[in-house]
Amino acid sequence: MPEHTALSVDLHTGRRAQASCNALQLGEKLGQAEQPEGANPAHHLRRETALALNDDTARRLAEHAALQAATDPRQTGQITDTSLCHGWAGLLLTTERIAADAARLDLREALPALRDRLTAETQHHPAPEHAGLLTGPAGVLLTLHTLTTARPVDPEWETCLLLSP
Repeated sequence: MPEHTALSVDLHTGRRAQASCNALQLGEKLGQAEQPEGANPAHHLRRETALALNDDTARRLAEHAALQAATDPRQTGQITDTSLCHGWAGLLLTTERIAADAARLDLREALPALRDRLTAETQHHPAPEHAGLLTGPAGVLLTLHTLTTARPVDPEWETCLLLSP
């Protein structure tokens, strides 16, 4: 794998554009055991990089890491809120976006449990009203609306999280 490889990610539109990445470092990180990260979109970014590089091994590793983040009780047990930032809403949205075209069917199978958990946590532990999009109820509601309505909001709002459907 070359040390520097062109890949495309346009942060404004969520579409591919020119950027650069140290592909060797990415491969090393993907080969390491994942640390619990809550709803970190790093799994999505690793997978997108692997797709841009046509690296099936890196893609599979990134999808496996995303599955572990969504289903491993040691990792989900560290999620302490419902937020979009590092809470249940962020984990659900990130997992949904990865699962949409993942080779792993078990990622899609994990989604109902994540939706149920977000709903339960929202009812029992609502986000503080004074918090903003990333840590407050607005991000949770926007995530739920985006993933459950036939008429979702413009998906470009997710580019602030480095996600795009």
